[in-house]
Amino acid sequence: MRKMHYFNITYICDSNCRFCAANIGIINRSGYTMSPNQFEEQLLSEDVQTDDFIMISGGEPSLSPFFWNILDICKKYNCIIELTTNGHLFSDMTFAKRLFSYERVNVQIPLFGLKEKHDYLTGCKGGFDKTIKALDNFAGLVNDQFSVSVKFLLCKATVDGNVMGYKFCYDRYGDKFYYYLNALFVSKKVKKNKEELLEPYSETIKKLGDFIEYDNLIVDTIPLCLLSNEKRNKVLKRRNYDFKKIYSDAKTNEKDMCNYLDDKCIKCQVEKYCDKFLPSYIEYFGNHEIRPL
Repeated sequence: MRKMHYFNITYICDSNCRFCAANIGIINRSGYTMSPNQFEEQLLSEDVQTDDFIMISGGEPSLSPFFWNILDICKKYNCIIELTTNGHLFSDMTFAKRLFSYERVNVQIPLFGLKEKHDYLTGCKGGFDKTIKALDNFAGLVNDQFSVSVKFLLCKATVDGNVMGYKFCYDRYGDKFYYYLNALFVSKKVKKNKEELLEPYSETIKKLGDFIEYDNLIVDTIPLCLLSNEKRNKVLKRRNYDFKKIYSDAKTNEKDMCNYLDDKCIKCQVEKYCDKFLPSYIEYFGNHEIRPL
């Protein structure tokens, strides 16, 4: 079975996102950074194989002093790199082309609205312009091996920003990129900003209206029972293989990242293919939204 290896390689970050899953600005102030030796040893302990996925995140992973060394290790084992980044470094075409040289890469860049909204939610003035410049650079590089995903967030604070951000990007880049909607992770930092950010997923989905039904919007990490029949069927058609998830972050307990398997979920026909709810979400909102199919 193929594996997805998840790594937060650093807690260094040039943003201060209000919904940071890694709690930057609350904990992890030391800027913990994984060394190349630690990274490779962990991969080997997980029996890394050709064509495994390696998810590289942070913090902002491109700010790690070992960023390129770690990508070299991914390439050494012929793995597919899934890089989550704010894109700021890659607003410089030199670095965008350097990343492109690794070939088997999917770059995942979050967008939380247009200029003022994005900069406010990320706590980084000028961040939107850098992110768009990176997307502009990548638009001329994408091919069958090198892809880009623009990621939107299922969150109370990003409802309007998702729609506007999607329209901006689709008008500018069309089908060169993939477009994703991901669920909010209920971290300590999210709870700190709960009035602004938190409401049940089902309520946010209602507010999004037709947006979530867009044909080319890929829904990820959102429980299948919250989706319309049509959208759920599209998701199921995409999920045609299984892979084992392994979390390798020295600051994160794996149990906090594994899907929550409620008794209701066990009875569901699509349980095997569902991302379900994470424990932090169930702890905060309870399990009343779970509807076995």
